[in-house]
Amino acid sequence: MKLSLKILIYHKLDMETQFIYYLEMPFITLCVLILIRSDNYYKKNQNHI
Repeated sequence: MKLSLKILIYHKLDMETQFIYYLEMPFITLCVLILIRSDNYYKKNQNHI
């Protein structure tokens, strides 16, 4: 009984961390994309000058 309870708790914790990971992942990806795009934009503008 105690063992199955421990497994349940661990499983719940794992689900929560996965949920947080899925929430944060698009945000991180978005930040990286914005950084890359702004970097490219900066380089393009430098070439024009």
